[in-house]
Amino acid sequence: MQDKQLIDQEGLGFITQEFARVGCTINEYHREVGIDAILEIRDDSYKSSGKFVAIQLKSGESFFKYQDEYAYYYYIDDVHVTYWLKSCLPVLFIIYNPALRRAFWSRIEKNNLILTGKMHKIVIPKKNDLSLITKNILYQMFFGKLYDKESQFEEVYKELSKLRYYETRKLFVSGL
Repeated sequence: MQDKQLIDQEGLGFITQEFARVGCTINEYHREVGIDAILEIRDDSYKSSGKFVAIQLKSGESFFKYQDEYAYYYYIDDVHVTYWLKSCLPVLFIIYNPALRRAFWSRIEKNNLILTGKMHKIVIPKKNDLSLITKNILYQMFFGKLYDKESQFEEVYKELSKLRYYETRKLFVSGL
């Protein structure tokens, strides 16, 4: 039987390296309510961007027990889910498999949670391999979709500019 504390430490070390690779720092957070670390995104000159992401990390092979071909699933109580949804920081839920030395992530949002009786099921897509995460993905948690080319933004801006005001009994939309 492996030491749970050592597995947790290995997981924290692994995600620290993965986030450092994309220019982010990890600070361990010792209040055990449901946040294990705080990630700080650094800008391109490695100065603080002022953008922080809370991280809940689960390390161990047992967290990969429930899965299908598209996702892993983790079941958790309402206390943690409520805490995360009320957080003023975006929350990343990460599972780390020490046997594979791989981690996968999901942002905690209502659309990634499925209520199953008294528990919530967190959907962690297999495509969300932590080794593929980019700073752009992290920034999208604050700003929405980011564009690599000015022309992509111009297309969206042009469409929004056309939409000045639209209202029905059940819908109100204002562009720009």
